[in-house]
Amino acid sequence: MRLPCRSGVVVALAVVLAVAVGMPLSGKRGTWYDPYLDAVEALEAGDAARAVDLLEAALSRRPESGYHRTYGTNYIHYTPHARLAFAWQMLGDCAKALRELERAEAAGELVDDPSLAPRGEVVRRACTPAPRPEVVAVDEGASRTPPSPPVPALDPARLERGVAAFLAGDLETADRIFSRTADDAADSAIAQSLLALVRFARWTAGGRRDDALIAEVRQAVGRARALDPLYSPPPALCPPELLALWDEGR
Repeated sequence: MRLPCRSGVVVALAVVLAVAVGMPLSGKRGTWYDPYLDAVEALEAGDAARAVDLLEAALSRRPESGYHRTYGTNYIHYTPHARLAFAWQMLGDCAKALRELERAEAAGELVDDPSLAPRGEVVRRACTPAPRPEVVAVDEGASRTPPSPPVPALDPARLERGVAAFLAGDLETADRIFSRTADDAADSAIAQSLLALVRFARWTAGGRRDDALIAEVRQAVGRARALDPLYSPPPALCPPELLALWDEGR
């Protein structure tokens, strides 16, 4: 069965796996802006672990945020602490994410690049615990409210099975795996994007006649956008029609 994605799908799905299993991806190392620009690309691809390494390398060479010249007359907004906050939140380390967000705000990074502000709010909401409900004592001592269970991380082995099934054209199996992943990691934009991908593939393979299925694709895309307003799947991963859904409502 021919899958409705372009020839770069294997590479793009390998990036998704790298997020979960921490596989290193090759990248250039040079001046401060080389690792920084590579880190921005890694974040866009969902590879938060690699982004952390690259951003820390960039900061070791240029610790000052701001609008800096890279070469010739080319300048960029250098916002390493904001990007680190996004990466640490993706990796589930809220303490480091909030620390870097505070540094980004102190350095004026969210003012220099206002497009980062929505993602900063996502980090703050995700990493700020909700107030605990008041508990009424039922005996001599006040009862304790048990802590909320942690949100499960993406399961690398399960992701690998889902990707293998998708690439083999077994869309039903891939759908079951990615659906369970999206249920277990309800705060993951990547999990929702995988669900959208496989259901779009099923809709296309079925002749594009299943209105309920394409509605589910739109719902998964909407959930991913709500979880991470700046996230978009790598262009090599999906056909233009599916990519266009990510831009709706922005």
